Amino acid sequence: MAKYIVDPNLNSIPPGYDGVFTSLFDAEYNAVDGDIIDVVPGEYAERLITNRGHFFNALDKSNNAVIIKDDTQDYPLLFQGGKTAIVDGFSLKVKSDGSSRYFAYVYLDSANKTLKNLWMEGPVTSCGLFVREGAKGTSIEDCHLSVRNNYAGQIQDECTFKRCTFDYDVQGKDVLSIASSCKKLNLTGNTFKIYNGARSAVCMRGAETPAVFSAVGNTIESDTPIGYNLGVGTEGITANDGNYNNAVFTDNVIYSVLHFSPSATGVSTHSLFVGHNLNPKVRRNRVFGGGYGLVYKGTNQSDSSGDISFNIFSECVRSLRIKGISGAKVFHNFMYQTLSQLGQTVVVTDNGGVGAGSIQEFRNNIVCNLTGKYVMFFGHNGTLGAADYNVYISNLPPQANVFYNSGPVDWLGWCGLGYDSHSLYIHKINDSYDVYDATGTKLTSLDYAPIYPTGKIVNRPDNPLIDAGCWVPDINDGGQTDAWGKKVSGSPNIGPDQGAGTPSTGGAGMISFGTFNPVGGGLEF
Repeated sequence: MAKYIVDPNLNSIPPGYDGVFTSLFDAEYNAVDGDIIDVVPGEYAERLITNRGHFFNALDKSNNAVIIKDDTQDYPLLFQGGKTAIVDGFSLKVKSDGSSRYFAYVYLDSANKTLKNLWMEGPVTSCGLFVREGAKGTSIEDCHLSVRNNYAGQIQDECTFKRCTFDYDVQGKDVLSIASSCKKLNLTGNTFKIYNGARSAVCMRGAETPAVFSAVGNTIESDTPIGYNLGVGTEGITANDGNYNNAVFTDNVIYSVLHFSPSATGVSTHSLFVGHNLNPKVRRNRVFGGGYGLVYKGTNQSDSSGDISFNIFSECVRSLRIKGISGAKVFHNFMYQTLSQLGQTVVVTDNGGVGAGSIQEFRNNIVCNLTGKYVMFFGHNGTLGAADYNVYISNLPPQANVFYNSGPVDWLGWCGLGYDSHSLYIHKINDSYDVYDATGTKLTSLDYAPIYPTGKIVNRPDNPLIDAGCWVPDINDGGQTDAWGKKVSGSPNIGPDQGAGTPSTGGAGMISFGTFNPVGGGLEF
């Protein structure tokens, strides 16, 4: 393996290098597979073509340090041939005439290519990044895509995005357009900033054959009141299996419309969406201000191994919407609504009059609806299997009809249906809270010490809150639970407490009422 440097101003070989070239073309043409080619800062008015196994490395990876801009070509960076190649640290800029545009900044038509630290900014006629069918195994890492008039990327084959930043404002288009030929897409640690009506960050609408989708640790900011933030599948009642079964949505954070505009109405954005794809793993996500926190829909389809667990859905029009899917399992989530225009928290129905929807188990969740709407709604062929060890919080008394199961029922009527025998109903009255058990008995401070001047509810060992507890500091042994992964002995087992993979009992702690603070402690209302 040799090491070369590209520097238009050098006439001799510097120490540590085996040769010097004055252009990218000369370096690519003369180097062999496995060679490293360092490139000094400057603007290179040529196209970089890699059809061998080279590693092109910009010595300064900051934006505008090493610029590739060729006014005569359709792609400033073109990958061809089947060799493994890496390009790291270049800025790809729009043509200087300002009127003609690149088809794409990067065009890949062969497998096993890695792009790192690339900056792509400006208008294009097709997309910023084009991964053709056949470019299997493409990895895009730490890149910045700011495309103002078209897709940031069109993906036709297996692809991974890691720690990339997307700055996007194209109305009616997805940031990444995923073709049905794409059999695998991994999104890890990326940031999507999408505004002015962009349709979605990523929504894979269907694959030709069984495919893999994984979204882990991504952050999305979007002011779009319709469409999707992150999802797989389609909406249609008659849609077939989308071939994205077992999709993974984990540790993603979404700031959607109502986070930026709390008074907005008519918001229907699906922050997390699974349509006609079974058994998704929806875990440890945080959605703030979405139209729908999660929509899971199908037609006469049954979930067997998926789960919806440890998530936070805050100020969404509806936190959880299940349509036409049976067998969903919902554990350890926190759902919170206070804005007056928001609706029911959990809604389970058929899909447009077709099929049936059901939650098989609903346990260890905190469900807070302070809008006067239904906390739980099961209607139009929507049913509930088992529910227990939950905490329900409402601004309506327990005698009000805040539950719906083929008809409106109050708290006692709900428990009389066989649900939530170990759960609590909390009636929020201004800054105080009345706590009721499943028999309708109002609990006293001697029983549960529920009221503190700061509005905190504190557990005793026999309190049902210990089985529906949330991530909070522990009051008995001073321990603390990490919000997204580690459970300390004695902390409660409710809501998004990461210590328990399945519902269980044990521990003691407290729930705070106010704003969510993942650093300072507690879920607060």
